[in-house]
Amino acid sequence: MKRIFLLALLSLFVTGCANWSRTDTVRELAWQGLNAVDYGQTKGILKGEEAGTCQELNPFIKKDNVEAWFIGGALAHWGISAALPRKYRNWWQNTSLVVTFGLVLSNEVQGFGVNFSF
Repeated sequence: MKRIFLLALLSLFVTGCANWSRTDTVRELAWQGLNAVDYGQTKGILKGEEAGTCQELNPFIKKDNVEAWFIGGALAHWGISAALPRKYRNWWQNTSLVVTFGLVLSNEVQGFGVNFSF
């Protein structure tokens, strides 16, 4: 969790030097925050998977790579956002916010809270 939070802060400072609007920065930080929540939910799901009570649907995420998956995703999202021209950056950030919010909400509705420990 600390790593994801630090990545979110890093993206704030790094993007402050880029040709970004305040809205671009807010969208990126919002996505990074949702990504951190999804990470915590996924850790809870993986813990339940071990107990046989639920199953993670993404076949690429396992207990031994969950941190690398989400940290890599956080860095990739920031990198793509930074590389895209504003016209496409708006689409990318808005779409990823909606999709990630939908995943987090779905997890919450199914009863998966946020778990940052194993």
